[in-house]
Amino acid sequence: MKFILLCCISLLSGFASSSTLEWCLDHFPHRHFYPDNGQPHGPTVELMQELSKRAGFTLTFSTNTPFPRCLQNLKQGKSDLMTSLNYSAARAEFMYLLPYDKARVEVLYQRKGAVQLNSWTELSNLPLGMVRGYVYNAALLGKLTVQNQVEVSSLDIGFAMLLTGRIGALIAPAQQALNVIDSNPRYKNKFQPAVLQFTPATDRFVYLGLSKKTVSDDQKQQIETALQSMVKDGLIEHFHHNSHLTKD
Repeated sequence: MKFILLCCISLLSGFASSSTLEWCLDHFPHRHFYPDNGQPHGPTVELMQELSKRAGFTLTFSTNTPFPRCLQNLKQGKSDLMTSLNYSAARAEFMYLLPYDKARVEVLYQRKGAVQLNSWTELSNLPLGMVRGYVYNAALLGKLTVQNQVEVSSLDIGFAMLLTGRIGALIAPAQQALNVIDSNPRYKNKFQPAVLQFTPATDRFVYLGLSKKTVSDDQKQQIETALQSMVKDGLIEHFHHNSHLTKD
């Protein structure tokens, strides 16, 4: 009987250590690349592969999936993991959010040659583009007036509207903005960061999201412990900051 019990425990441990979790991701230049024909690669992929080794799960990739759809997939339990998330109470309802890096501050863009903005009051007189679905810093939102905000469905559309003068400024996630500008020839040398920028009083963080529908408490603890060990070993700095400077 004791032998059977030990076998069962060993078998269950084997199942736990060989669990498979799906990372929902898209093509995110400088972080992870998702070619039309081939597997994802890049510094965030290397980070996640190291995390899977340390936490004892098998990492698989979703198809190239837009960011809003990935959020829905985790909410519905169709995928298990997401990276590079900002915190929001709405997301925390259906995801465990584990911090692993300091977040970069959003950047305020103007057209090159535009009259420079020097105060938030001046900004309130312009139509201001903001990306639908992006979680902006609450302190930043507190500086903005509601009446002049123009919601754009994507960064690309936001920059197109800024280029044609339909909005006077655009608040954009830092790295994503550079990706959009670099990938569109008509945006070259057309925009510049405004003099007016937001400097938060406290640090913000980037989070790893785990679906509460599919990730167990034990798995969450294993992943959290592994993630903290990677932070301590300097691997987050290595993968998330140094490596992304090389464009594939």
